[in-house]
Amino acid sequence: MTDFVPIKGLFEPRRDTVDPAEFADGEVFHYSLPVWHETRDGRIEAASDLASLKQIISGGEILVSKLNPEKGAVLHAEPKLLPIVASTEFIVLRPRNVHERFGYWLMQSQAVRDELCASVESVTNSHKRARVDRFLATHVQVPSLAEQARTARHLDRETSRIDALIEKKQRLIELLEEKRQAVITEAVTRGLDPDLPTKDSGVEWLGSIPNGWALSELRFVVTSRGGGTPDKSYEEYWGGDVLWVSPKDMKRPVIDTSIDRITEDAVAASAVKMVGVGAVLVVVRGMILAHSFPVAVAGKQLTLNQDMKALVADSRRLSGAYLYWLLIGLREVVLSLTDSSAHGTKTLPFGEFLRMAVPLPPLAEQDRIAGFLNERVGLIDALLGKIKESIALLSERRSSLITAAVTGQIDITDAA
Repeated sequence: MTDFVPIKGLFEPRRDTVDPAEFADGEVFHYSLPVWHETRDGRIEAASDLASLKQIISGGEILVSKLNPEKGAVLHAEPKLLPIVASTEFIVLRPRNVHERFGYWLMQSQAVRDELCASVESVTNSHKRARVDRFLATHVQVPSLAEQARTARHLDRETSRIDALIEKKQRLIELLEEKRQAVITEAVTRGLDPDLPTKDSGVEWLGSIPNGWALSELRFVVTSRGGGTPDKSYEEYWGGDVLWVSPKDMKRPVIDTSIDRITEDAVAASAVKMVGVGAVLVVVRGMILAHSFPVAVAGKQLTLNQDMKALVADSRRLSGAYLYWLLIGLREVVLSLTDSSAHGTKTLPFGEFLRMAVPLPPLAEQDRIAGFLNERVGLIDALLGKIKESIALLSERRSSLITAAVTGQIDITDAA
């Protein structure tokens, strides 16, 4: 038997705010959206590091994100020995007429997530915010408390199995990505220390620099071109056919499309210049993270915004294909040059980057290295793609299982 009740009839909404300064130099267990995206949990933090008001909770509450609700951030806060605080972007629900764990799974069901997304009222370029009162008035079907308990136990057990399998696959992805990076770095450097200023300094890997190889500062073997933003007050500059690439487009090895586009008039009237096919594109601001330095190749003529640079290889000494793999292989060296920002991203001082020493094999060997990496890394990427696809299918299976269980579409007794 099921009842059709509003969400606010199952939970007591709470919003008890606290200034983290009240905890002085102590520690708190903090639930925040950035940490949820990273760990699916909260973490211990110094109260002095929290700059804004938080919600104080005691444990046992269900936390549902009202910010960008399509991402499905739901947490079950557990009691802690430390004070527990949560971001004000969470809706805090204390179970009242519902089994606590069933309430947690109910908030993850597709029907409830759809209602939360439907309640979105405030929208900006990157943020959607659900209207809490509208969401809490949503009616949902719930079974008896005994059935809720059985369903919660079933979902705890079955989702833990799926989560364990996903975790193993994610670990395999990490190992393959480490292998991928190692293959590229070894191929383009042959063990050379990229910080060596001259060939006479010696190397450690095989005892000597490979015959015919040289070292050069990057600025001597490439020409660079920056980007900019056309005047946004001129509508006729935007929505044209010219690609205008920014860091958010740097998700593929070859860039032949972009989210934003500009017109030829914008190119003619501004400092934005065209970049030719085959140029190697790098990000100098934004999307450079602790272990990420986006590199791609221009697949079409395009333009760049101010956070990007294009590098064109001097064909007498450097192959464009080798340059692409070289910059990926020297990722850790490049990242060591970056400056961190207050938002966790990094900025690459472009002058220092161009003064970076790079190994230069003969052109014929550069082509062989590029061909080898196209093949070897292609195999690794194909395997990574299959594993990521299997994780996506497992995640879909997990979501479907939760929805089917809490809505009574599967017989929990038979499933057990």
